Amino acid sequence: MSQEELSEQAGLGLKYINQLENQNVNLTIHSLEKVIVALKMTPEEFFNFDSLESTSDKTDNLSLKRINMKVKQLPIDKREKMLVIFESILDNL
Repeated sequence: MSQEELSEQAGLGLKYINQLENQNVNLTIHSLEKVIVALKMTPEEFFNFDSLESTSDKTDNLSLKRINMKVKQLPIDKREKMLVIFESILDNL
């Protein structure tokens, strides 16, 4: 999701989103809630760090987390299609 899309979906200014990404502004609870909703996540999903601790290879975990975030950003119909394709690829390895 681009900063522009997040700004629009969260109802927050683009400059504010840019400052958040660059850690140049303090995030309020209200703004955090807007960002989580715009990302179509629950607070539990947003703050779930368990998957980062499951293996010792942090690079691998970060790659999986990036893939997971990208999948969650897809519209539900595309997400379901992508998951079917991905599972098929894994099953045939």
